[in-house]
Amino acid sequence: MLEMSSPILIIGDLFISKNMIVSAKKKYSNAYWITVSATEQNVDEIRMLVGLNQIGVEDKIVLIQDIPNRKQVREFILELVTTSNNNLKFIIWDSNNHIKIDKKTNLCGKTWIDFIKTIEGMKESKIIDNGEDFSDKELNLCVKYVQDCFKKYGKSISDKATISFIDIVGKNKGMLLSETQKFCLNCPDPVDEKFVNDNAFPTSTEVILYKFGMLLTLEILVLL
Repeated sequence: MLEMSSPILIIGDLFISKNMIVSAKKKYSNAYWITVSATEQNVDEIRMLVGLNQIGVEDKIVLIQDIPNRKQVREFILELVTTSNNNLKFIIWDSNNHIKIDKKTNLCGKTWIDFIKTIEGMKESKIIDNGEDFSDKELNLCVKYVQDCFKKYGKSISDKATISFIDIVGKNKGMLLSETQKFCLNCPDPVDEKFVNDNAFPTSTEVILYKFGMLLTLEILVLL
């Protein structure tokens, strides 16, 4: 018996969502995984793939991705996932990033609201919102997120170094997580501001120009 929620709807940052799915595939590696594209494959083909049985494997997980913004497809997916049982589970991934959650109201647009509410009403369902970029007003939340990412990999980083890290990498959750993963391969513990300034990869033109200017200034000073 496969013990996991179903259906699981994953929305928000694509890098984090992809990481989450990779982790799930490792965790449930004994299950038979089927990945289908709701854009490139038609209804009959998807039904056929979901109905396939792998010899010697009882548990099956269906990953539905590339969901187009079409009412008929949403209705088909909702109909399909009602067949979920202890041995057949569904993960629905908004890999086209169509579903946007308003931070103020915590609601999505009218196009997707019925789809979300129907999934929420299913007994074993779970909705995972990996969010979007942090706003300028969410610096404290961004700092906590980065420090939690480092902590996840057994490292610590000071507030000052974290702010420098954010200034260079930006406020995109996926980029911050990706850069943290790279950092934790060889960074000191705790991570200091110098290591951040020397090794963080800049994602904005302004930061790249700033770092280039600093290097140029140091070069001139050496020549003098």
